[in-house]
Amino acid sequence: MRKTIWILLLLPLLLACPTEEEVVEPEPGAFIIDGNPLPAGSTTDFFFQANIWLEFDRPAEGVAVVLKDATGAELGGTQTQDTPGRVYFLDPTDDLTPSSSYTLEVTWTNFDPANVTPPVVINFQTSAHGTAIGADAVNMVGNVYNIDLANATFVEPPGVGPIIGSQLDGIAILFTPTDESDFDAGEMHILGALGEEEGGAIAQEACTETLAFTYGPDGEYDTADDTPAAWVDPDMELGPTDITLSIQGISATIQQLFIGGTFAPDLSDMRGARFAGKIDTRPLAPELDPDGGPGAICDLVWETVNVACEECGGDNPGEFCLSVLAEDITAAMVPDLELIGYTCADLIELDLSGTDCDGEAESYDEDGDGTYELCPQYDPGAGDDDDSATDDDDSAE
Repeated sequence: MRKTIWILLLLPLLLACPTEEEVVEPEPGAFIIDGNPLPAGSTTDFFFQANIWLEFDRPAEGVAVVLKDATGAELGGTQTQDTPGRVYFLDPTDDLTPSSSYTLEVTWTNFDPANVTPPVVINFQTSAHGTAIGADAVNMVGNVYNIDLANATFVEPPGVGPIIGSQLDGIAILFTPTDESDFDAGEMHILGALGEEEGGAIAQEACTETLAFTYGPDGEYDTADDTPAAWVDPDMELGPTDITLSIQGISATIQQLFIGGTFAPDLSDMRGARFAGKIDTRPLAPELDPDGGPGAICDLVWETVNVACEECGGDNPGEFCLSVLAEDITAAMVPDLELIGYTCADLIELDLSGTDCDGEAESYDEDGDGTYELCPQYDPGAGDDDDSATDDDDSAE
């Protein structure tokens, strides 16, 4: 369960040493676009908002890229080349059109005529993402989606993508739109949960509080102070908002959390997603080093990856926060899975009833006096009151 805490708060980089990212060398004269070798096999599902990137087998000189739509009209964009010169980027000025055909014409000066002769023409097609979903959006209620952070592009903290990806193996971060969503009003309510992946099957992790993506300050789901995500067909935009995530009585706040992405018109996945936020590391510091003080995690991050913590702000200022930014995320739908909402009070009840979640109650009882002060929602008399009311109703009948 301790691993769950780190995964939940996106801090596995603290538990591993940086590793050198593997570089796959393409064949001479080959290109890669959106992860697919070209021109041998053109892609048919290019995301309409993605940048185009080309990878050469050696540093390329005098590169020029022309992007054309199906009519042959040239489209503008910003072109850049990485320092080694092997990767070339094109950021189109405008979003591409969903379900449409495009052509790239690529030239460069230091080509090897034995392998390829410019211009190389690359044809590709965008996926249907970006097409309005309309009234069918209501059909995503109850669908469970798995946010694939393991294969995301981590922009911040820099250089930690391979580390985080290796630590997320077997962990699923799940969410589902709920019945409270009002798509016509532009509101999506979301229930989140941690999951486990084993043998290709994904299940909700037992005995763990569900994730408070749209909870309000009262910590209860589906109440008046909930803050829904925005639904701007076909995009979901959650936040920026501050939320507190709790596991086994340990809580930490993510400030200015933002999760956004574009759903496919068949609701099979969400692509082009972005995850951003600022994590207050102070509540977790004692878990790392009980004697290291509130800056224990920040000290370790600086020593290992040379990233400094920043000001948290809000009601609890101090330079103890880490910013996280992940892009290019896909969230595929998980078939035949339904999420169950659990609060800390639910987990305590399950533990005390002896049916499940052994030891969970103790994790919310900081001083061992049986008051479960780390779970203010728990009311030990609530169950008795409910039972009494039920008995009265039954007798009245």
